[in-house]
Amino acid sequence: MNNSAENNKFLTLETLNPRILDVEYGVRGPIVMRAAEIEKQIKGGNHSFPFDRVIRANIGDCHASGNQVPITYIRQFLAGCTYPPLMDSPDYPSDIKQKVERLLSVCGGKSLGSYTESQGFITVREDIVTYIQERDGYPANTSDIYLCNGASDGIKTVLKLLMNNDAKKPSGIVS
Repeated sequence: MNNSAENNKFLTLETLNPRILDVEYGVRGPIVMRAAEIEKQIKGGNHSFPFDRVIRANIGDCHASGNQVPITYIRQFLAGCTYPPLMDSPDYPSDIKQKVERLLSVCGGKSLGSYTESQGFITVREDIVTYIQERDGYPANTSDIYLCNGASDGIKTVLKLLMNNDAKKPSGIVS
């Protein structure tokens, strides 16, 4: 058996493109790492900083900053999607009820727990198409829209598309 040929079939730290190990983007990197160090020091009792907490403003997570008031509309929508009997309550606005019904109508068993199309919920993609067309005046199509679980997953997917497996011509990405 040829071990070298067999070993080429497995991804290891030695066969991994070194650029992957060095990748940095907005939610990681030296600034975020330094912020985490400072945050740890503050929690450990270090009072040498002119502030008593770190506000992470790099990831677009307003709630994590502690300064964002909970958005009732979004919470009502999510609550209705995850527990539809809540929509029987007169306490929920009619527009929330309509949007919950619209989303759940494309889910198997009218449940968010069911699998979706690979590209994501069609109703959400339809709304994105409408938004793009109204904002940009550019025709859009639901088949061109791919939903993902946040920016990190989207970046990983795009990078995988751009990379090749040719060791003689390693992929490199400049941003």
